[in-house]
Amino acid sequence: MAVVFVLAGCGSGSTENGFSTTPGRSVLFAGVDLVTFTSLGGGLHPNPPPGAACDPYKWTYAVSFTDQTRSSMTCSTSDFTDPTTYVPNNELVSLDGSAWSTVKSAIAAVTVSNKTTCGADADQRELTVATATGSLEYGDDFYACDTSYTSFVDSNSLDNLQTALSAIP
Repeated sequence: MAVVFVLAGCGSGSTENGFSTTPGRSVLFAGVDLVTFTSLGGGLHPNPPPGAACDPYKWTYAVSFTDQTRSSMTCSTSDFTDPTTYVPNNELVSLDGSAWSTVKSAIAAVTVSNKTTCGADADQRELTVATATGSLEYGDDFYACDTSYTSFVDSNSLDNLQTALSAIP
């Protein structure tokens, strides 16, 4: 079975080892094997109480283009003051049909940013795009002043990706 992808932002432009670094271009291109989207926490959220098993503001979603799956490591709680209610959740979901199309489109809509501003009140997020030969880690342009990253992606497109990934049952 052959699968053909039409990706926004294909064509000439700047790259870093084949990964897009041109503002406005999609991070998704033929050959991408894995996309990992992570929240490192931060922002204006309370810290979990001592003894909590996890932090609901730190999570990871990984989308495998090889297996058409979404894995996730998240945390839920019903009472932010009670450490016994913090529950880590790890799952692996096979994506097909509309779910795969929705996730693939949300990733393709993530574009490289040229913003240089720096926020102070949101979670710190990063997106890693990997192929068989390497990977590039993009920072969220909400914190575009963070020198830990050489390239950034649009924060609004990350919001949309987070919505798509977290909506999968």
